[in-house]
Amino acid sequence: MPAPSSVPSAAALVNYCAPRYQRLISPLALPGSAGTDLEEMAKFARGRNELVTLFIRQLIPARNFVRNPNDGHVAIADLLACGAFACGVTTNVDWLVEAAAKDLGEDAFESSLEGANAGIPKPHRPYLKIHGCFEKDRENTVWCKEQLADLPVSTRISSLTTWMRANLVGRDLIFVGFWSDWSYLNQILGGCLQGVSPAMVILVDPDDPTKLQRKAPHLWALAHGTGVYFQHESASGVDFLDELRRRFSRYFLNNLLADSILTYAALTGNQNPTHTSFAATVATRDLYGLRRDASGVAEGYVTRLRVHQPVMQTFGAMHILLLENGATLAGSKYVFNGKTIRLLHAAGQALSLVKSNFEHEPQPQIVDYIVICVGATNDGNIIANIVRGQAPQTIVRPGLVGDWLTEVEARLVLGI
Repeated sequence: MPAPSSVPSAAALVNYCAPRYQRLISPLALPGSAGTDLEEMAKFARGRNELVTLFIRQLIPARNFVRNPNDGHVAIADLLACGAFACGVTTNVDWLVEAAAKDLGEDAFESSLEGANAGIPKPHRPYLKIHGCFEKDRENTVWCKEQLADLPVSTRISSLTTWMRANLVGRDLIFVGFWSDWSYLNQILGGCLQGVSPAMVILVDPDDPTKLQRKAPHLWALAHGTGVYFQHESASGVDFLDELRRRFSRYFLNNLLADSILTYAALTGNQNPTHTSFAATVATRDLYGLRRDASGVAEGYVTRLRVHQPVMQTFGAMHILLLENGATLAGSKYVFNGKTIRLLHAAGQALSLVKSNFEHEPQPQIVDYIVICVGATNDGNIIANIVRGQAPQTIVRPGLVGDWLTEVEARLVLGI
């Protein structure tokens, strides 16, 4: 719900849909609570065989469900892409996590509407949508309890339940902003998770615990089962998810630096560097940029690494080397002696190939810009004429900017 997504609540939707119904169908007020309760409105429309033709196709504002992901959606997309999350399960029908994944660079993020698809290997971890998807199958999204007996909804939920019970046993579960006012949603998810026996449950919701227990007694019982560690975070979902992503990224990078200290010592003779971690104040977006560069992938592509690899130790040592020599982090790049420096992990690649992999990135308008391709082999350029042979910039092909160096060349140029 937080901006820029601004997906309307159920209350906001019914306030939007009720007057539209009166304009489109009948000037008379909707009967009973159908004019003030979205689920009752959907139930009323279903009873008149208008659930799809009127309620879903004409009343629900589609644009609110398919655009403008917020930082929470980006966090989910990133942590599914790299495997930090084993899977994601949602009762939302919007397309916002998928949109966030596309923005990060997923070629074809695929959510799963039934169990068989969830079991098909994908580049990212599974993302299950147990109430359907407004973009993939809008006409079979769930808006009222009575739909649960309808095909294909009933078979879809049954197949996803089977998958969840088989794959979530003993997992750590994070419920983010879910403890819904719609009791049947809680009951369905509770049924899907029956027998899962989680090791840990974290509930992210600003509501009072007494109210949360009353809203979802089945889920509350699951969270407080024997041997389950339970923690209630009274926070908004978007803030929690962005902070989780930030901490994950910093943990990834700090572990890389810690494992690179011996390599740094071998390169420099300094056995006790003082700069072996990134500050807690570095923003989430910048930490992701550092993670992406550590993975050796260009902007516009996702990183798949959940943990750093031993082959990245020289790359980590170069981070320490820059910091030890007084470089300061500015965004996801360093500033050192008036130069802007970007570190890329490029072990085992020819420098010309590294450059070709990054030539379609948006090029920064920076003077004295250096890209250090750690582990790359210079396959033709000499240090006095580094990357001067790239294609001339045109409107169609802007070309790369700056000097692209191996770490050996960079140390000579920078004097470190």
